[in-house]
Amino acid sequence: MLCLDASSVSRRHAEVVVLEGGACLRDLRSKNGTFRGELRVTDAVPLADGDEIRIGTVRLQFRAAGPESTATATGS
Repeated sequence: MLCLDASSVSRRHAEVVVLEGGACLRDLRSKNGTFRGELRVTDAVPLADGDEIRIGTVRLQFRAAGPESTATATGS
């Protein structure tokens, strides 16, 4: 869960669903809207690495982590 402290963001505003095949963004019937880029989200839309998400007036960037992000570095 991500909490955004902004008056334009509803308590339950939007959700990002991450599955094995990718991620999607879904609006939860918010008053001020959820956007992927300039597109207002009404149904679930797929997300790609680097997509801009706007929750009310708050701008975020979606970053898709690859398998390398969970690798543990070992020192020599």
